[in-house]
Amino acid sequence: MIRLTLLLVAGLVVTFSIAGQDPNIEQGSDAGMDVSRAQNDLVDPGKLALDDEAGAIERAIAATDTYEPEQVTEMVQEASLIQPAKASETSALAVINATRVNLRAGPSTANAVLDQATRNQQVQIVERTADGWARIQVLDTGTTAWIYDRFLTPQG
Repeated sequence: MIRLTLLLVAGLVVTFSIAGQDPNIEQGSDAGMDVSRAQNDLVDPGKLALDDEAGAIERAIAATDTYEPEQVTEMVQEASLIQPAKASETSALAVINATRVNLRAGPSTANAVLDQATRNQQVQIVERTADGWARIQVLDTGTTAWIYDRFLTPQG
């Protein structure tokens, strides 16, 4: 068994060393190295020049600008001080249309989760943003928080 294995390995080594060579082509370090640099005029916006250091710095600084959310402590204090609203006092009523939805401290998924609302829970819409977020007050608990308005169904 050992002899057959050694014979197989020897046969593979001989086969690869003979068949793996191209005698008319220069091998590895035998070939000269011609390095050329492609010109890039930034015609394609997906490709950037390698020597555009100033542009790279500007893009890096722009990429680090982040949205700073409101202080969560302020929102939590506000949420605990608000009393539940009466149904007769509300103007823009809606119900939650998802099984469970996070109520957030600000209009972004980067903001902290203050509470959760469940399906068919009534809320009053306090404010809306242009990017689809709504500030709501939950009628059962009086909690005021932000929710993405896709999870709200207006109540007529």
